[in-house]
Amino acid sequence: MIKEKIKKTEIPDEILSLKNGHQLAYGENRCQSPATIFYGGNSNQLAISKFDEVSGQASFIALADLSQLVSILCLMSEAFRRSFGKVPFIALAGKHGNLCGAGISWNQPIEALLYALYGDSVAVMGGEFTANFEINDFLAASLLNSKIDSIGRDKWGLDVIAAPDFSNFAITLLGKREKRRLLANPALAEAPFPQEEWTYRELHGGDWLKQRLPHFVLSPGEVIGWTREQMDLHRIFESLIIAFACAWRASSNTVALAKDNMLIGLGCGQQDRIACVRLCLDRASRAGHDPRNSVFASDGFFPFACSTDYNADRIDQLMTAVRLLDANLAGKTESEKIITLNNFANLVSRLDRREGPELLADAGCIGGVVPADGIRLEEVKEFFQQKKMSVAFVAAENRGFSKH
Repeated sequence: MIKEKIKKTEIPDEILSLKNGHQLAYGENRCQSPATIFYGGNSNQLAISKFDEVSGQASFIALADLSQLVSILCLMSEAFRRSFGKVPFIALAGKHGNLCGAGISWNQPIEALLYALYGDSVAVMGGEFTANFEINDFLAASLLNSKIDSIGRDKWGLDVIAAPDFSNFAITLLGKREKRRLLANPALAEAPFPQEEWTYRELHGGDWLKQRLPHFVLSPGEVIGWTREQMDLHRIFESLIIAFACAWRASSNTVALAKDNMLIGLGCGQQDRIACVRLCLDRASRAGHDPRNSVFASDGFFPFACSTDYNADRIDQLMTAVRLLDANLAGKTESEKIITLNNFANLVSRLDRREGPELLADAGCIGGVVPADGIRLEEVKEFFQQKKMSVAFVAAENRGFSKH
């Protein structure tokens, strides 16, 4: 029985001013109709209301996903400005509000574009793409046609493409698909970091949360300590920025992996941090990436450094047995083989009690970034030091939890 209502402190009323309502065909689902978008009327150059619909009519889901990509683009751009004094070509590919690909290049836009699309070439199907460079004729063709035969398609099938501008040919080529939306906003070229002080979020029943907009940006000056020497700014730190921006703006409880200037894995929105790491590594593997020499970003602290009952040799032996088991199943049907293999693999996974830091170290990660928090912080630091990983720690209050 609830004995007392939530305690309230009397604060003056807040009035939200919403302007210029725009009717949509439907809301998040067709049963949520009618639906209207109202604009806040602020001066942010990248407010969704300030994008031009070059082709197609954007739905709420398309606009919501684009809003998330723009937020990541602004954070990543600002991190590069503060760390390097300039911003590279940046491309992002997302799905359902989280990234499935991100890439940067200091030389050619096409490099960043391909890094983003090939981050997870399966997940990007039907997704959203945005970049800080114009989509010219050549780039438009690259956004349309895929060269991936193994997944059974020759088109990327992107639903939303946003850029500072499009060439006439790009509009013609990409706009042929009826449901594809092309949106333009010249401010994407600079992707200025938002200066608004407050942000609002609705709670159940029509209540609202008012909180300060998160303004933390990763740069060498914001790191409060390294487990080893500081990362090479022009070789590895740029990949760390990618992992950071992707993790800090994803659904809360996330681990991201980046390598060679591209995102290679994202495990987001999980109930525990071990699951974040496992999902991240699994997605990287399924997308064909090698996590060795990669860097990670964890939006929250690691509660434990290592398990107490982990026996690496035993796990390695069991994993070897799994790989060899199929050869020893002569006489069984294919379905029987699959069942046996799955059962044995499940047994191995239950025996594997490694914590997040162990999983990252065993995968070959060379460093990362994580908030300096938790009662076992010193144990976590010592573990990374023993593994010779260059891990940057940032102040605990700057964790990346968002989208709860």
